Amino acid sequence: MMSGMNRVRILGISAALVLLFTACGNRAEFPGDEQSEQSVYQEILEENDLQEIVPQAEQEVEYFTYEVKETDSGSYAVVTGMTEEGYKKWHSRSELEIPEELGGVPVREIGARAFTGLKFWEIILPETVEVIGEGAFWGNERLYKVLFPNTACVIGKDAFAGCEEPFYFCYEGELEEGENLVADHAEKNGFVAVANVDFTEMDKTPIIRYPEEILHLTPQVEEFFYGESADDEHFNSMEYSEDATDFGWPEWHAPCGDFCAGSMERQLVASSTLASSSDRYSADNLRSLSRADAWAEGAEGAGIGESIVYDVATDWGAYHRDLWWMLGATDDYGYPYDGYMRYLEVGVVNGYAKNDKTWEENGRVKTLLMYVEDQPYAYLELEDTIKPQYFTLPEGDILAVGNGEIGFRFEIVDVYPGSKYEDTCLTGLALEFSGRHGH
Repeated sequence: MMSGMNRVRILGISAALVLLFTACGNRAEFPGDEQSEQSVYQEILEENDLQEIVPQAEQEVEYFTYEVKETDSGSYAVVTGMTEEGYKKWHSRSELEIPEELGGVPVREIGARAFTGLKFWEIILPETVEVIGEGAFWGNERLYKVLFPNTACVIGKDAFAGCEEPFYFCYEGELEEGENLVADHAEKNGFVAVANVDFTEMDKTPIIRYPEEILHLTPQVEEFFYGESADDEHFNSMEYSEDATDFGWPEWHAPCGDFCAGSMERQLVASSTLASSSDRYSADNLRSLSRADAWAEGAEGAGIGESIVYDVATDWGAYHRDLWWMLGATDDYGYPYDGYMRYLEVGVVNGYAKNDKTWEENGRVKTLLMYVEDQPYAYLELEDTIKPQYFTLPEGDILAVGNGEIGFRFEIVDVYPGSKYEDTCLTGLALEFSGRHGH
């Protein structure tokens, strides 16, 4: 037992009942605190190689320290910290779940400075907790999310000071002004309050904010990169080069990108396709992310008015819908995972980009009119280049519910003529959305 804890009653909690949390490092200095029992945790690390320390399976181990308080309405437990065995078990894990009971009584309070200076990522509180003491989680540099089933919880001063930014308070129920102490504390302290969402019950209708006038967007031009199809010993080198095989940001390419974060269904249908014995000019080529394949329209003339319909349904949270994961985590753009896909970019490889000769001989698109849910949204003014082009969409304009379908259509408005063939081609067409990144 650590020094100074002879007044504390300790209960053994089965390892199966507790989620795991992240390692702590050097103890943070809490204002006015000259010495804390939490500093002993660092001594444990220094004395032991704890890379593989795990208590014996099925053995009841003392993980939390607590005090029992008596009131007229009954007894309750105040969590005061962790035991040495608790720290040994969880120092290298990612989550901490506070139990509902200790010593046969409900846990109603997290004591002042109970977990200062550690490095949890996520705290999951029980519904029984009504009070979080002053500085309870102060200085947890990696902590970015706390899950509150009880929105009437009273939170003390500096309880979450010195933690990660942005910092998320996640809670169940809708936000009602004046009745949610958790949300009020978040607002006063510059945190983000996120309400629990039942993703399975969400309306699947996309949310589209159409501009007053159709947008005219110009691209950012980038290089190709070596992806999975590269003849490279590293298999996925992700190096950029003019003669690389694949297009798009590396994150668009398997095994990264779409395939990391959940399931994705895409259907591409062309208004016409250039006839061939092997269907080599199919619209499906547009999602291959390879320069070797292209879609070629099959209408008379240069293909003005021909189009590609791109229907997509993505369930990025397929692996994390249980518990609270989506509420606190953010994607690379800083949005909370609230069940919506925010479409932010369109990637295009113009013409038949197999090589310079093929690209020059076939027609390329000069202007595409982008429709969202059958309404005109933006003109994409393409450059006459073989390189990938990326069009940035206004943030928040196009939102689709996870696992809900949204439709896009891209119509050829103007073309760059080919030197030999009249047919107009596209090698790649990709839609980027936040909420998809797996990294």
